[in-house]
Amino acid sequence: MPEVYTLTELASPTSPIYSTMSISYSHPGSESASSFSLPPFLFYAYKAKRLASLGFDDEAKVEESSFFLVRDAILKELRDIAKSVHRDVAKANLSDDMKSYISAAIQSRILYSVLSEKEPMDISLCNTSSVPINSVKAKKNITVPFYIFRRMVEIFGDEAAARQQIHSVVFNISEELKAAGAINHENPRRLNGPAGNSSWARKAHNALMLSFIKMSNIRELRASPGILEVKMMRDIKLETRVRGGRKS
Repeated sequence: MPEVYTLTELASPTSPIYSTMSISYSHPGSESASSFSLPPFLFYAYKAKRLASLGFDDEAKVEESSFFLVRDAILKELRDIAKSVHRDVAKANLSDDMKSYISAAIQSRILYSVLSEKEPMDISLCNTSSVPINSVKAKKNITVPFYIFRRMVEIFGDEAAARQQIHSVVFNISEELKAAGAINHENPRRLNGPAGNSSWARKAHNALMLSFIKMSNIRELRASPGILEVKMMRDIKLETRVRGGRKS
């Protein structure tokens, strides 16, 4: 049987998932196929919600015919979300600089779809850059995508409280990696084993998105099987690892 993971396991700092995933799609006005990137955890969160809604508790046990139908449906839905963002960008008549942040806008829309909430951000804000976080206690500098930081502010009431919570998450990640022996003492910027597949920043993003799901009111959180109980296989072909500025 293939290895399977729950969302909680995928959000762990020692999880083997990579930092980035890429999904191809086509949209009106484009002569060639495009693609958008997203954190793999966000993809798996969307998939877990879909599987939970269908009553599947273990993806590896789904019959082959149903497996491909469900997988294709999930990818189609994500591509449709990407196309909806492109339509909104076209309507907003954004500048080319703003259009370069379109993956972040797609990610934001996918996140709010997972949370079953209407996205509060106007498409014209899709160019907002990431928020820098200097975690002194963990001795790490990371950036947090604006859509994740905005959600933190929504939950905790103001930016200072949101930043403090992020600092705490980064420190907890540092402590967990130390306990697991994943810190490379010769080169502290690198991590040992599967934990090295993703960046420190992405580990923080994963932990924050998991907390959003846990604090949400989505039906799949309390269903049986629940979104946090569903076991999933990794979509390795969609996951990408960045090395020296190149995807591998």
